[in-house]
Amino acid sequence: MLSHPAPLCDERVQREAGNLAARFYRLLAGTGGNREGLNYAQESELFSIMEEAGTRQDFALFNRMQKFALGPAGGKAMRRMRDTLKSRSMSSTRRTRRNC
Repeated sequence: MLSHPAPLCDERVQREAGNLAARFYRLLAGTGGNREGLNYAQESELFSIMEEAGTRQDFALFNRMQKFALGPAGGKAMRRMRDTLKSRSMSSTRRTRRNC
């Protein structure tokens, strides 16, 4: 009988702690791909990985994790928020330039 591959995967993740994709997919496998199944520790780990991916500018992985964490509607909400922040930033820049 074949042994379960999880210990090997865990060893690989421990060896490559900086491998964000491996950490994310290990987390994903632990929940069976169901974001509703995340416990508090797993959710915290997910957002830590997302933060590191953003810091490293690994936007492909960041977006993949964001879709998992927030669901299909989350991407639209994030785009709206980004657009709102951009427009606010641009309007405040215009006000600052007028005051100079």
